[in-house]
Amino acid sequence: MEIAELGLDEKYSMAVYPGTGTADGVNGDHIILSPPYNVTGADIEAMVSTIARLITDYFSEPSLDSHVTSKL
Repeated sequence: MEIAELGLDEKYSMAVYPGTGTADGVNGDHIILSPPYNVTGADIEAMVSTIARLITDYFSEPSLDSHVTSKL
């Protein structure tokens, strides 16, 4: 499962936009977050907490071991 799909899971309820090539035009992955302009500090804290869980869970899923190591 890709990180964008996992983010849509009910326990995260967050849409993230994945991208690649940020290190040198080819290598390097990133995700884009787009909060509204009227975002509050509390919203940012909740978003950061959710993204941290999403990233941690994404890289700890056993089915991703081959996916992650194949990119290294």
